[in-house]
Amino acid sequence: MDNLLKIMRDESLDDETRQRAAYCLGLLYFAEPIDDQTVRITSNTLKKLETYLAVLKLAEEVPK
Repeated sequence: MDNLLKIMRDESLDDETRQRAAYCLGLLYFAEPIDDQTVRITSNTLKKLETYLAVLKLAEEVPK
């Protein structure tokens, strides 16, 4: 996860690479832990991430 954060923050990398790192980090965040080094990513994980992203997009649209 630390490596993904480094990629996300590295402004010298292209936006697509940084976005992919952010997406992978999101999947890991919502994944079901199996042990300290392993997680399970299922279709429910993807649904949770998509819901979270939709909420973030809606929050950006709300006038302040």
